[in-house]
Amino acid sequence: NDHGQLGKVNAEINDQNENKEIKENESGYIHNPVPLYYLPQYVLFPKSSKIQSCACGSEHSLVISTSNECFSWGWNEHGNCGIGNNIDQWTPVKINLSNKHIIVKKIAT
Repeated sequence: NDHGQLGKVNAEINDQNENKEIKENESGYIHNPVPLYYLPQYVLFPKSSKIQSCACGSEHSLVISTSNECFSWGWNEHGNCGIGNNIDQWTPVKINLSNKHIIVKKIAT
């Protein structure tokens, strides 16, 4: 893990479909004006999106919903979030796969 490939992240999805994560990062992946590296933060999703699973990497995170929608956020300098740009994303953004005929089944970072 010399290069952060395993990440330093914990995530939890509670029974209210709320995702909490803890990250150790100077970029403050979770939208917060003051980085809170070791305190759980809520990540908000549309009420219609029930979270099935999440994958948290060293620089970005992914969530898949029960309707196979994929959301990403985090450091996006190299397009890591898969949303078609290089702008860091501080809140979850739905990855547009509708015109690519792709169905997301599993995620990993």
